[in-house]
Amino acid sequence: MENLKGTHTWHYINNDEMIVGPVENQPYIVCVENKYPAESDWHMVLAYWYEADSELTLREPNGEPHFHAIKKAGFYIIHDTGDDRFSKIYRLKGVRYWTEIDPPEVSAENTLTIE
Repeated sequence: MENLKGTHTWHYINNDEMIVGPVENQPYIVCVENKYPAESDWHMVLAYWYEADSELTLREPNGEPHFHAIKKAGFYIIHDTGDDRFSKIYRLKGVRYWTEIDPPEVSAENTLTIE
């Protein structure tokens, strides 16, 4: 198995209303401020960026669509709740850093063994 390492450029957010750079419907790693002092200071989450007035369609397992109107630009979590329910979407509050995800320059078939 290959040891894959990389570097990330973290973008600081000092104003939620002035975020510039993320591309819509792309995954990012974001750092959210943790409100509980007993835990770590930051919580990292995989999130997607959406602009205000965007529309997103999430589907139930049977294919039934659910349309979501994005009212406020920001980073959103799309949570798949399981085989018997449709996905849910949540806007993250308190995001202070974000970074792009660069996929590894190696094929998944060459690094993963699923039996």
